[in-house]
Amino acid sequence: MLTELRISNFGVIEQLAVRFGSGFIVFTGETGAGKSLLIDAVTLLVGGRASTDQIRAQSDEADLEAAFVLPSDHPLLHLLQTKEFARPGETDIVIRRVISRTGRNRTYLNGNLCPVHLLEELGGALVDVHGQHEQQSLLSSAAQLEALDAFGRLHALRQDYQVAYRSWQERVAERETLTVHIAQRREREDLLRFQFQEISDAAVEAGEDARLEQERPRLMHSQQLGDLSDQLHELLYAGDQGVLSLLASARKLLAKMVSIDRTAVEWTRVVEDAIVPLRDLADQIRHYRDQVEANPARLMEIEQRLDRLHRLSKKYGGSLDAMDLSRHHQVLCVTHLPQVGSQAHAHYLVEKQVRQQRTVTQVRLLTEREREEEVARMLAGVTVTNSARAAAAEMIGSAKERRARSD
Repeated sequence: MLTELRISNFGVIEQLAVRFGSGFIVFTGETGAGKSLLIDAVTLLVGGRASTDQIRAQSDEADLEAAFVLPSDHPLLHLLQTKEFARPGETDIVIRRVISRTGRNRTYLNGNLCPVHLLEELGGALVDVHGQHEQQSLLSSAAQLEALDAFGRLHALRQDYQVAYRSWQERVAERETLTVHIAQRREREDLLRFQFQEISDAAVEAGEDARLEQERPRLMHSQQLGDLSDQLHELLYAGDQGVLSLLASARKLLAKMVSIDRTAVEWTRVVEDAIVPLRDLADQIRHYRDQVEANPARLMEIEQRLDRLHRLSKKYGGSLDAMDLSRHHQVLCVTHLPQVGSQAHAHYLVEKQVRQQRTVTQVRLLTEREREEEVARMLAGVTVTNSARAAAAEMIGSAKERRARSD
């Protein structure tokens, strides 16, 4: 029941406050006095369409407010409590609507902001506005459904249905969430497979980048290194003026001195100690010179290889050592699937035994023959057939071949 209506700056009404009792209430007056504005105000308060034309001239906004009192068992109260617009035991409903020329309209339900569509939902249960060709609640599918439920005394069943429907919606949402998670995990798996394959295809060796970095400058500066090694070898072995020739001459002179004065023996040893390593050095320089040569194809190969290694290390770990290149992870797996068991590097059997009337668990590493027998048991069950043994041997062999190819 509508108990009070307050109107401010609405049409020709500047300020109005009316209280209503129960029963049949009529409004009379001259045409244009504003009778229909009362009905229009109530219509707006139950979700009707608002327009700035309805605001009183020279006013910025119209303010409408209505108070209703409902029976304690009215279904609308349960709806408001569910949406947290009313507390248990409350039977009063206060609706306020502010229409602004700026378009910033506001709607309140029991003092709380609410959307207009909620007023539309409440409107059919609060008032019926009748005019020519208007029977709003009768044309509303929600009102028709409410009438059918009331006639069939189905409110309790409807509540059970609503609970079941909400539960079903929650399960559907959970399924959609799981579907998204599964898709994300598959995408992650595809990415990891791609990354693993990319690293495996690169066939990176430990310390490879350091070796290539050492080889590259020799190839880049092969001409300069060749010239320098030639000059060094010439300094050591260049005829009478080479270092080794001069040291040999020095040794002869010292030999003459020693024949006269034995105190020069130590000097002779110093010269001889210098000749031996310098001769070895000259041989090494000659060997080095023979190996230094221009090789543009090899230099290009090294540049491309280093570029690939640098991209991989930057992408996956910052260094080659940080990349997981060769199955560094240990995996402990409990399985009943022969397809999984046949892939293992090592197969352990866990079994129970009774010792001195006590049950104990034993774990032992299977031999190749025992492993085939265990995988066959996983395939066939209690009775192991020869065909199961053959299938087990084939599965284990195929797994070994795949690992060998990937290694």
